[in-house]
Amino acid sequence: MPRLAVLLAAFLLLPATTRADKDPDITVGWIGRTPKMDWVRDSPHPDRDGWPAPGQSVSWVAHVRNWKDRARTLPYRWSIDGVTIASGTVDLPPAAYTELALPWTWTFDRHRVTFTIDGDGENALTIFTDAISTGFWVEQGMYDFMRQHQPELGIGSTGFEDWVERHVDRFNEMAPLAIFPETQQGVLDRFRIDEIVVVPDGALPLVPLPNEGQMDGQPNGSTHPDTSDRTVDLEWGFPSTGTAYFDDFRTVGDQNSFYLSGSLIHELGHARYLVDVYGWNVWTGLSDGSEVAITEGGVPVAGTPLMPESGGYVHFTPEQGLMNQDYSFVDRVSAIALNFIAHHRAIEGSSNDPDNEGSFLNDLPAQNRLTIRDANGHPIPDADVRVYQATGVPGHFITKYYDDVPDLDLHTNAGGRVLVGRCPFSADGKIVHHFGGSNVTAIVRAERGGKVAYGFLESRLFNLAYWDGHTDFADHDLYVGEPVCFPARAALLEPALEETVTGHLVTLKWSGGGPGVNGYRIWTSSDGAPSRLAATVNAATTRLTTRADGRMAWWVEAEHVSCPPSRSQTAFFTAPPGGRPPLRVVETPAERPAEVSPR
Repeated sequence: MPRLAVLLAAFLLLPATTRADKDPDITVGWIGRTPKMDWVRDSPHPDRDGWPAPGQSVSWVAHVRNWKDRARTLPYRWSIDGVTIASGTVDLPPAAYTELALPWTWTFDRHRVTFTIDGDGENALTIFTDAISTGFWVEQGMYDFMRQHQPELGIGSTGFEDWVERHVDRFNEMAPLAIFPETQQGVLDRFRIDEIVVVPDGALPLVPLPNEGQMDGQPNGSTHPDTSDRTVDLEWGFPSTGTAYFDDFRTVGDQNSFYLSGSLIHELGHARYLVDVYGWNVWTGLSDGSEVAITEGGVPVAGTPLMPESGGYVHFTPEQGLMNQDYSFVDRVSAIALNFIAHHRAIEGSSNDPDNEGSFLNDLPAQNRLTIRDANGHPIPDADVRVYQATGVPGHFITKYYDDVPDLDLHTNAGGRVLVGRCPFSADGKIVHHFGGSNVTAIVRAERGGKVAYGFLESRLFNLAYWDGHTDFADHDLYVGEPVCFPARAALLEPALEETVTGHLVTLKWSGGGPGVNGYRIWTSSDGAPSRLAATVNAATTRLTTRADGRMAWWVEAEHVSCPPSRSQTAFFTAPPGGRPPLRVVETPAERPAEVSPR
């Protein structure tokens, strides 16, 4: 698997940044690197082009804001991998930014650089040296709004810089936890803010944008704040009109955009070249023109939509995570795709969306064979198989229209198997998934002995097989006649999001998971280390007492009787350092001890 060889690289697992903003009048805004270097369009070597050369002299530059209306003289220090290497005092002029530089010799090895300044408390920021650079443009009205209201969170957040830094921090916490068979070290890259640019209200976008055929409203000042800037690999803009979006949300919590807007991390994923994983869903009757027009005996096969208030979803992909609107963990497909370009500068744009968005979607085995199975898993031999491909709807985004004319007529053999070629998703052999339409999911009809059942074939399964080394031939199972599975998830209740607990013994509480839950698996991680299975419990158990140590992440997988497992969001809380590994857990309400060994 040559493309997955990048997974063998060793990278630090600890969270990328830590902030301790205790002085409300000091902000360590970001740590940039000089000299700034442009990414190289269509570079054949983006892992070297646009980066400093090994041994080259560079500087890390901390941007420190003094909010007071008087000058201050404060001590500061720089450390690398926890070792102080420079310190001194700095004069901070009133109501202004000051830059403090640390000379360094470039290496592609990963290190953690921390800048700390002491005022009426300690303010610090830590970055990874080899991180992918991000830039944010913000209009003055939004910047002022954040300065006025972010302190209301009560967590030492001083303004826009701290708010946007939390998103970079969160991605860097999610990255090492994205452990799948193909990503044993998680997502390898980390993010770092390299510049924050404050501009007048109404200034975004800074560069006039051509009509690129995008849907109404795109590109715009958010997606393309400054396309002339190629010094950063990811960019996003914040017009001042966005302040109304935050006006009623001023409490701590991951579901509160004033604290953390997960959609921003999602949109940065697009700027990196990821696609919307929710696009493998199938819906009908929406105003975007998506429709399943297939009929059976004159009756639409979609039947009564599962969610009629939303227009009608008839299929949900089991792929969950960042690019499927669950912004607290990275989904499998996106984790693999990110590692394909690990440590690469941008090559075809740093805005949302770059020209190479979804370039990995056409990684398909040369030949594919389906085993058509019924809802109980039994192969269906000697069955007539029809494949319906989706086409797009002009003027809309990732729409799917299925007419009532099959695009492929096939027949299973005695084992229920049928060959479908390289790309049964389109007539021209190409996967598309962007503005104007999407064909990533085909609808499959199987008939035998007068009995008919439908299933949904997702192209991501072909991608996964290809990435697993099956480039010439791959086998896949396709189940027909299964119920529509809405990915209902357990809700995490305690500890509260971002809570700081006082002891090492912590009770985790959750609820729900949708109908048909027959058990839960609870996963935990400490300080970015690989996750471990803390316990497996039955459906009646919705709490678990375990030990916690340092920065903790946890989530719950709900097992369902007739649907794929569903994963809750990932929640974070902080416990005192130095706790023992969680070897013993206690189930409640039965208070039955269970020994659980670390994975």
